[in-house]
Amino acid sequence: MDARAWSPGPAALGRGVVVLPGGAVPPVAEAWPRLRVDDAVLADPTEALAWLDAAWRSRQPSVVELAVPFADVKAPEVDERPPYRLAPDFEFARERLHFLIWANRYDGRAPDQPPRWHHATRAVRLGATAVEPGTGRDGTAGGGDAAGEVVLPDGTPAWIDGGPRVAPGDGDRGATGFPTVVHVNQLWAEQLTPDRWRPPADELAPDQLAAVAHAGGPARVLAPAGSGKTRVLTARLRHLLADRGWAPGTVTALAYNTRAAEEMRSRTRDLPQAQIRTLHALGFDLLGQHHGGRPRVLDERAVRGLLEGLAPVKPRANDDVYAPYLEALAEVRSGLVPPDDVEAARDDVPGFGQLFGAYRERLHEMGAIDFDEQVYGAVEVLLRNPELRQRAQRRCGHLLVDELQDLTPAQLLMIRLLAAPAYDVYGVGDDDQVIYGYAGADPRFLVDYSSFFPGAAAYLLEVNYRCPPAVVEAASALLSYNHKRVPKEIRAGRPAGDDGDDAAPGLVVERHGDADIGGRLVEVVQEALDEGAAPADVAVLTRVNAGLLAPQVLLGEAGVPIRPAVGERMLDRTGTRAALAWLRLADAAGRDDGRAGGWSDAGALRGPDLALVARRPSRGLRPGLLRALGNGQWALSRLGGFAAGLDDDRSRNALTGLYDDLVLVGNLARDGASVAEILLTVRDRVGLATALTRLDDARSAPGGGHVDDLDALITVARAYDRPAGGAASRGAGSPWQGVGGFEGWLRERLQWGGGPPDEAAGPGVTLSTVHRVKGLEWPVVVVWDASDGVMPHRLNQVGRFLEEERRVFHVALTRAGQRAVVLARAGSPSPFLDELTGEAAHTAPEPEPERLVRSRSAPAAAGKGRARAGGGGGGGGELTPEATKRADALREWRRNRAKADNVPAYVVVNDRHLDGIARRNPQSLDELLRCDGIGPTKLDRYGDEILEVLQSV
Repeated sequence: MDARAWSPGPAALGRGVVVLPGGAVPPVAEAWPRLRVDDAVLADPTEALAWLDAAWRSRQPSVVELAVPFADVKAPEVDERPPYRLAPDFEFARERLHFLIWANRYDGRAPDQPPRWHHATRAVRLGATAVEPGTGRDGTAGGGDAAGEVVLPDGTPAWIDGGPRVAPGDGDRGATGFPTVVHVNQLWAEQLTPDRWRPPADELAPDQLAAVAHAGGPARVLAPAGSGKTRVLTARLRHLLADRGWAPGTVTALAYNTRAAEEMRSRTRDLPQAQIRTLHALGFDLLGQHHGGRPRVLDERAVRGLLEGLAPVKPRANDDVYAPYLEALAEVRSGLVPPDDVEAARDDVPGFGQLFGAYRERLHEMGAIDFDEQVYGAVEVLLRNPELRQRAQRRCGHLLVDELQDLTPAQLLMIRLLAAPAYDVYGVGDDDQVIYGYAGADPRFLVDYSSFFPGAAAYLLEVNYRCPPAVVEAASALLSYNHKRVPKEIRAGRPAGDDGDDAAPGLVVERHGDADIGGRLVEVVQEALDEGAAPADVAVLTRVNAGLLAPQVLLGEAGVPIRPAVGERMLDRTGTRAALAWLRLADAAGRDDGRAGGWSDAGALRGPDLALVARRPSRGLRPGLLRALGNGQWALSRLGGFAAGLDDDRSRNALTGLYDDLVLVGNLARDGASVAEILLTVRDRVGLATALTRLDDARSAPGGGHVDDLDALITVARAYDRPAGGAASRGAGSPWQGVGGFEGWLRERLQWGGGPPDEAAGPGVTLSTVHRVKGLEWPVVVVWDASDGVMPHRLNQVGRFLEEERRVFHVALTRAGQRAVVLARAGSPSPFLDELTGEAAHTAPEPEPERLVRSRSAPAAAGKGRARAGGGGGGGGELTPEATKRADALREWRRNRAKADNVPAYVVVNDRHLDGIARRNPQSLDELLRCDGIGPTKLDRYGDEILEVLQSV
C-alpha cells in the first residue's frame, strides 16, 4: 500500500502519528501540530507533557517527532527515595511521556511503509480479525473500512481506541459520528467488548444524574453533607459496569474505611464482580504481591513491644512515653514528613530520626507490617517495582474514590501512582468537611483537584437532603467565612419552613450561664425522648474528648440511657490528676479539731499529693525538696513551719507560696465552699490553668488539651454541688457529700459508664467527638459547649487552623436530620454563632501560618489562643565565656539526670539545644519554652531543674 494514501481512521478518534527526525509524514498529517521530543524534553518534560496531554484529551491529531531512542522513553522508571521525600503530586514523568506519545498515535517510524496501529495488533491476538487496508467499503488505505479496523468474534466491526475513554454516544448522539470502539483498557483486561452507552438505571436527582453520567476522564464531585454521596458513587460504579460495559477488572472503587466499603457493597449486590476495596486493603494486597505472601499485620500492642526495644526512653508513672513515637510514626508515613523533621518539631521523641529506619527494618525482618505500613509500604513498592506498578495500574485504570477530602498525603500519592498515567480518577468528597488536618488532610486536594488529576471535570451536588432548611442555611452562612474552599450554593431538600415532623424549629441556639448549661443539656435530651425519639436517635457531640465527661455524668445521673464514651482513665491525665490532688489537700487542710480558728494537725496532707501540686503550678522547688515533700504525710502547721525554717530565700518563698495556697483552699473547704468554687480558685487564683496551658500543644487539639480536662471537671463538679432529684441524687447520709466525696462519686460513675450500674445494656444516646462521627447522622443532635476556646478550640484559632475549626462545627451541625440544638456558655459564646446568621464581619484571609513546630510553641493566657512561633534558640556561633559556664553546668546536670533516668544523655537535651539554652539564659518557664528543643514534655520534666542550674551559675 502506498503510504501517501494512508488515512488515520475516523476523525472523531483524533489519532496522530509518531515519526523519526526528518521523516516524511503522510500528506493528511502535514498540517497537524508537531512536537519534537529530544534530549532537552527528556531532561525537563514539563512543557511537552502539557502539550501532549492537551492534544490527547481534546483528540487533536498531531505529529510527534521522536528524536531520542525509543528505549530511552520506554524504559521503566524506579525511584529509590523514601516516600517521605516525595510530595503527593509526584509522578514518573518519563513514563507519562511515553504513554502520551503512543496512546493514540500510529507508529510511522518505518520509511516507505504505512503507519502501524499497534493496538489493533493486540486485539487480533485476543481473537479479533484484522480488516485489510483498502478492502473496506470506503476504499481507503491504512484505516480499515468505514465501520472498523477489526472484526470482533461476534462479527461486529470496530475500532480500537487509545484516546480518553468517554461515552461513545447513544442513539440520540449517533449523529456525532463517534464510531463503535473497543477501548484499549478493555484489551488490557483481555476483553473485546465494545464500549456502549445507556442512561444510568438508578433513579437520581438532576445534579446526581449529571455526575453519574459523566462522559469520561477524571472528575471531581463535590458532595456536601446529606447530598447523597454514597448513592452517587455506587450509581457511577453500576453505570460504568452495567450501562457502559467496562470490564470489572479495570474499574476499582476505593472506600475510606471498612464500614464505607461494606455500605458500598450492600448497594451494589447486583454487581458481584465489582472491585470495592479500602485503601489499606489495596495496599496490603500490593505488599503481598511484591513479597510473594501476605504479611502479618501487627496490632498496637505488638508495635509498642517493638518500640520498647528501640526507643531510648524508659517507662514513667502516669506517662505514656511510647504514644508520641506512635504519633511520630504516623506523621512520617501518613503525612510524608521526614523523620528528622518530625523529631525536630517535637520534644518527646528523642532519637526518632534514627529509630524510624530501625523500626522498619525490624518489621521487614519479622515479615510483618503495621496499620500505616499498608499504605506507606505500598507506595514504596509502587516506586521501586515497575512491573507490579504496571499491573496495578491496569486494574486501576478507572478509580472511584470515596471521601477524597479525608486522604492523607501518602494516600493521595498512592492513588496517583495507581491512576497514572491517564489519572482517570472520579473523586467524591467535600472540601467543607476537611477536619483531619492534623493527619495531613488538606482542602486543596479538592480545591486544586485538576492539578492532581489533569483535565478533570467538575460537578456539584447542590441539595442537602438530610438536614432541615434552617441548618442548611446556617451551615452555608458559616462556611462563607472560609477562604480556602470551592464557592458553592447548597439548597435544602425540603421547602423552607419544613424543619421536621413537629413544630420544633430545625436549629436552636441557646446561651446559658456556667451553672445552668449542664442542666439544660439534660432537659434538651429528655425533651427529645419525651417527644418520641428513641435514645439511639439522639447524639451529643463536642469538640474534644474531655468535653464528653460532663454529658456522660449528667445524663447518667438523670437516668438517660447513654453509650459511655469516657472512662476512669481520664482522671489519670495530667490536668485532672493535679486538680483532684488539690481537692484532696483542700479537704484535708479544711478539717479542724473544733478549736476556734485552729488548724488540725490531724488533717493529713499526703506527701505524693504535695509533691504533685508543688509542680502544678511550678514553684521552682529543688528536686531534693520535692522528694522531701513527697515522703510521708504532713500537717499543714508543720508544712508552714518547715517552709519558714528554710535558709534559702528562693526555696523558702516558693514553699511559703505553696503553704499560702493550701491555706486558701483549706479555708474554702472549711467554710463550706462547693467543689466547683474550689476548683475555680485553683484554676484561676492558684494558677493551675496557666501551668497546664504551658503543657498544651496544638497537636493534641483533636483529642483535647490539659485545660480541657480541667474545665470538664469543673462542669461536672457543678452538677455534684447541685444534684438533681432522682435515684442518683445525694441526700442526708449519702457517702458522696462535700469536697472529700467528689472524687469517689465521680470514679464510681465512670466505672459504670455514667448510668445506673444495674441498667440493662442496650442502645442509648450517642456521646462522641465530631471527628468520630463524620458520615453518620441522627434525627436529633445536640452540639455541646459551643463556646470560645472549645469551638473554635483555643489551640487552633489562627489561619487555616481556624478554617478547619469552622469546618468541624459545620460537620457537627449537619449530622442532624430533624433538629440541631447548640448549647453555648453565655459568658464566652463561640464567635461562630454570629457567623451562623451571617451577621459577623467577613475578613481578609490571614497569611498561611508556618508549619507548627512544637518546640516553638509559646504559652498564652489560660483559655485563649497561643502563639505558634517563638523566638528560636538564641542564635548560633561561639559561646561567650558566661554562656560557656552555663553550658558546662547544664552538661553536668544532664549527665546526672541521664544517669538517674538510665537513658542516653541526648534523650534529656541534646548538645545543640543545650548550647542554645545556655546562650539564651532563660529566667522563667515561659522563656525556656521558647528555646529550641524545649516543648511541653521537656518543660514539664526538666524545666524547673534547668532554671535552677542557670540561676546557680
